[in-house]
Amino acid sequence: MLGTRSAHTLTKITARSFSTVVNVNEASAAKVAKKIQESTLSNGTKVVTITGGDFTPVVSVGVFVGSGSKDETRDTLGAAHFLKHLTFESTARLPNYEHIREFERIGSSPLGTAGRESISYTAKALANDAQTLTRLVYGLRQPRLAFHEVERTRRRAIVESTQLESDSSAYVSELLHREAYRYKGLGNPLTPPAFRLEHLNNELLASFVNTHYVAKNTVVVGVGIEHRALLGDLELIERGSPSRTSETEKPKVASKYIGGQNSILTEGNTHVALGFEGFAANNSKDLLVLNVLSKILGGGSIYSYKEGVGRGVTSRLHKNIVGKNPWALNVDTFSKGYSDSGLFGFYGIAQPGHGGSLVDSLAREAARLVKGDIQQAELDKAKAQLKSDILSINECSSSTLTFIAEQALKGSQIISPEEAARSVDSISLSDVNRVAQRVLSTNPTLVAVGDVTDIPTLSDVKSKISK
Repeated sequence: MLGTRSAHTLTKITARSFSTVVNVNEASAAKVAKKIQESTLSNGTKVVTITGGDFTPVVSVGVFVGSGSKDETRDTLGAAHFLKHLTFESTARLPNYEHIREFERIGSSPLGTAGRESISYTAKALANDAQTLTRLVYGLRQPRLAFHEVERTRRRAIVESTQLESDSSAYVSELLHREAYRYKGLGNPLTPPAFRLEHLNNELLASFVNTHYVAKNTVVVGVGIEHRALLGDLELIERGSPSRTSETEKPKVASKYIGGQNSILTEGNTHVALGFEGFAANNSKDLLVLNVLSKILGGGSIYSYKEGVGRGVTSRLHKNIVGKNPWALNVDTFSKGYSDSGLFGFYGIAQPGHGGSLVDSLAREAARLVKGDIQQAELDKAKAQLKSDILSINECSSSTLTFIAEQALKGSQIISPEEAARSVDSISLSDVNRVAQRVLSTNPTLVAVGDVTDIPTLSDVKSKISK
């Protein structure tokens, strides 16, 4: 797949894009029924809880800030990546050693992640420690930004940045976004170059925090916690929290898809991504159809140490590319819907000297879709696979946190996985053909890393798709 780290993974389709039908009798439906409640704190922070169903006695809390690398300016480029690494440092309420000790006391550990449109802090603990967990996680939205901690964090952030190019799949994902959006908005680097991290200081980080870590840009999600209890705990924390000296309104950053081509010659196999403009998250219907299309295409590899033999061997891409060509090591699809744009496309790995053949094969598969070469049996299979994916969200509280938070941050009506499930059956073959033709007619983005000596031009790719 296109990257193993969550921050870079394109193949990871957001839960909001999934849809599933749950065919169960009334008794089992009652057993898995979930209750979603949402409120707003007096300071403007949105609070959402989901309870019921088969959740264990372990509760989860997440604080999600609706800003990421997309919202960085020239001066603050790399701030989101930097702030992710400050998760274990001091907050406005606690020095770092007390902060860490408090998490350890309840058997918990926070996880900080930074994406293109959000920064999150999540953790889980036993239900008896829900109040303490809430206090600790909610406090992470106010980093102290002490000078020595910023300097210590800088070293960790730089190490991750320098390792990017050694992870070819993650590197291709970065290049794809940069080329597709030309270094603006969604094209800002998720993992910035080391020299940008050297430039950041306490003042610039504080400026980003004061602009984006504001109440109206923050969502708190609780899984397995009663809504009234979480609200009460958060209001109590707010009353005792130090007030901020200044908070500015979050500026709106729009991203315009452009497309283009970029190839970087390195040693080893050829990693290729062929992308197209997809749909924004607010176009939930077509985004859902696009994810069904992704399942129709499928993908897989000759062998995966993580997944073994068998993943995707019956899918269209595996049978037509990996199964027929010994030089094809892996082929997959990706689909991602952002707030104002989206990406859809193919990712593949070929042995050195066969990058051009891989791109040609991907272009031929795209051309088949443009011509409407999709069978009803393929659509039915894809729907079943997508249903299985969405149901798996219920198996992991962290996935549920993200599923709920992404909807809340985008201002969507918040629904449970089971509710989202019921929309997929309405997707028809004509819907899939319409969406495929619309997306694959956009200007492509072609990026490659490795042996790129035989990569075709973008005009050649467009010509093959339109034939």
